[in-house]
Amino acid sequence: IMVYAALFGTLEIIAGSILLMGTAVAGSAGVWFTVYSVILLVFGVLDWCAFYGLKVLAEWGRQLMFWLSVFAIPLGVIAIFPLFPGAEMTAGNTIFQLLGIGVSGLIVYYLTRPHIRVLFK
Repeated sequence: IMVYAALFGTLEIIAGSILLMGTAVAGSAGVWFTVYSVILLVFGVLDWCAFYGLKVLAEWGRQLMFWLSVFAIPLGVIAIFPLFPGAEMTAGNTIFQLLGIGVSGLIVYYLTRPHIRVLFK
C-alpha cells in the first residue's frame, strides 16, 4: 500500500502540474482543467503524507489512506463518465476506473482488518 501511495502520489503531482501549466492554452475548458489539476495536486500531496504515515506505522497514516481510498471510490465511478466538454466514453477509461475502484476497495478492506489495525496503535 505504501508503494501504491508513493507511486500514485508522484503521478498525481506530475499530472496535476502538467495540467495546471496547460490551463493557459485550454480555452473554454480552462476552468475544468484548473479544478482538476488542483484536485490532482492535493491528492498527490495527501498520498505522499499517507505514504509517510504508513511507513512509520502511524495511526493517522492508516486513517488518511483509508479515507483517501474511500473517497476515491465514488470519484472513480464519476470518472467513468465523460466530464469535460467534447469528451467521449471509452472502454479503456472504464476499465482503468473499475480497476482503480477495485484497488481502493481492497485497500479499505485491508486497512480495516483487526490484525492490521493493531500494527498502527
